[in-house]
This record gives sequence, structure tokens and C-alpha cells, in this order.
Amino acid sequence: MSTENLTENECMFLWLIVGGFGLCAVLFFGQLFLDIIFGEFCWGCKNRSREWVMWHQKEGETDYEGYQWCPKCGHKKYSGFEDRPML
Repeated sequence: MSTENLTENECMFLWLIVGGFGLCAVLFFGQLFLDIIFGEFCWGCKNRSREWVMWHQKEGETDYEGYQWCPKCGHKKYSGFEDRPML
């Protein structure tokens, strides 16, 4: 798409949209980088940890498939998958 036939307002709007998507990409990959290096963020204790406890590792819990617990504060979060132990 050529910008030669666009008015100044249309061109500015186009750059605003492109900039918004660029900012979203930078924030997404920045968060991904922080999660990889420092561990996942816990909204319960506001800390990062790399050692989240899976549902089958929590003592006495068998019905929390797909959840993880923060090792520092015990905050439960849904991880979006069922981490089943190898049989």
C-alpha cells in the first residue's frame, strides 16, 4: 500500500495503528524475556519465581489439574494445561 494517495490525517492514523502494534509487541516480548530470565510473576506476593509447584506436587491435592502454586506465598494460578505425572 502506497502512502502517496493518503491525506495527512489518514497517514497519521496509519502510523498510530502501526505504532500501537509495535508497542504491544515490545511489551509482549519484554514480559516474555523477563519470565524466561527471572521466572514467572506472582500477583499474590508481587515477586518472580522460577520454581512454581505443579498440582501433583502439592501434598494432598488431587483435583487441581492445570493449576500451579507460588512457592513463596502459595498463590494459585491456572497455567492452562494439565501437568500429568509420567506413569
